[in-house]
Amino acid sequence: MRRIPSLWVRLTALAVFLVVLLVGMVGLVLKAVRPYREAGQETRRLADTRRQIADLDRRNAALRRQIAYLNTPDGVASEAHKMGYLRPGEIPLVIEGVPSPATAGGAAPDGAPPAAAPKAVPPLRRFWRHLRDL
Repeated sequence: MRRIPSLWVRLTALAVFLVVLLVGMVGLVLKAVRPYREAGQETRRLADTRRQIADLDRRNAALRRQIAYLNTPDGVASEAHKMGYLRPGEIPLVIEGVPSPATAGGAAPDGAPPAAAPKAVPPLRRFWRHLRDL
């Protein structure tokens, strides 16, 4: 005589089979979806890289324009004037008691204490220091 498994044994075996089948199917679906997910990630990385390149191209163009301007006589004169050089015949004018734009309000913009006022250096001495530092 052959023994027939009980109903609970058969249902348990069927449940185990279905769980294994379900896990296998989920694994296959995940394996099939993985390349598409990776392609999406790569597309986002590519878009980020293109944005960075565009930003760097804009910054490069701005720097090239600045270089071109500084290579002109007007650009050289403008930078020399910012450094305190004067053209022949110009008279320097020093106004005391007026805060500089960076320290307006009594403190530096980043919250650091105001720096001590630098000693005034004559333009000719500044010019020679500049030449020496080149």
